[in-house]
Amino acid sequence: MVFSRRIQLPAVVAAFSLLVFTGSIRAQTDPEAGDVGAAEAEGSASTSVSAGGEWGGSVQGQTSSSESTWQADSSSTATESDSSSSSTGSDHEKMAGNFGVGFFGVFEVPVGISPVSDDDTVSAPTIGVRYWLSSFFGIEAALGLGITSASSEFGDESTDLPSYVGFALHGGVPLALASSGHFVFEVIPELNFGISTGSEEGDVDYSGILFELGGRIGGEVHFGFIDIPQLSLQGTLGLHVRHESRSTSTAGGDASESRTFFGTSVGNEPWDIFTGNIAAIYYFP
Repeated sequence: MVFSRRIQLPAVVAAFSLLVFTGSIRAQTDPEAGDVGAAEAEGSASTSVSAGGEWGGSVQGQTSSSESTWQADSSSTATESDSSSSSTGSDHEKMAGNFGVGFFGVFEVPVGISPVSDDDTVSAPTIGVRYWLSSFFGIEAALGLGITSASSEFGDESTDLPSYVGFALHGGVPLALASSGHFVFEVIPELNFGISTGSEEGDVDYSGILFELGGRIGGEVHFGFIDIPQLSLQGTLGLHVRHESRSTSTAGGDASESRTFFGTSVGNEPWDIFTGNIAAIYYFP
């Protein structure tokens, strides 16, 4: 009996080993038959075991990589968000809270009654400032000065023609009704005042006064399309009540006249649209 048990135990062990060996042979691939599934399974199992052997290091490395990726994605998202927010809004909205300096047009200030012309004026180009308190509401003021002096010659004789000096003062309240991209649509209530004086040989003195109340409507285009959003060009059409007063004083007596007009700012000459209706402004951030 003792001998029999010794023989049976090794036999059982041998039979179990044979079954395991046979199963492993069946699981192996047959390259000629194109069976690669088992090889991939074996490779996966090997990779799995290797990863299992270095479980702590692999998990830690993967976690660090995930955190770095998340931080990079978050940083990229924040950067894109900041860039998107900075690029939104029109050029005009970026000018809110900034001063602008520029040319606000030419004012024709009337001067005394001249024997040469019934409509003598002094051209006073205006330079001023504009400040946007908000993207909707702004204020502007400009000062103009014009000086005219002339003479004529006939043979050896020279005659001095009347000389004039004119001042102009402009005040306005620009209102931005709508803006998009590089364009802003504006309405500008305004008040303009001008005064002039002049003289001529023979104790002749001239004077004139201008009073203008009304508003303008038009658009302002910023040059953001060439990366200069601070520079803008404004084109408007005005509608005003204009009052002119002229006087001439001579040794023989005084003469005066006054006129009141109501109409648009477009003059009789084609180039008048550029003298009183075009403005150029540069804003300082």
